[in-house]
Amino acid sequence: MRILFQRAAGLDVHKKSVVAARMRVTSDDRLHWETRTFGTATPSCWSCTIG
Repeated sequence: MRILFQRAAGLDVHKKSVVAARMRVTSDDRLHWETRTFGTATPSCWSCTIG
């Protein structure tokens, strides 16, 4: 498979949650995925901006 982008990200927005996904190609041409889920209530939104 030909690599078009070294990094990509996306958001999946729902009524009660937001899912953020990030994919990158490592130095040995492997895919590394990270996924985090956040609530949409105000306290949950603040937690996504901190570390």
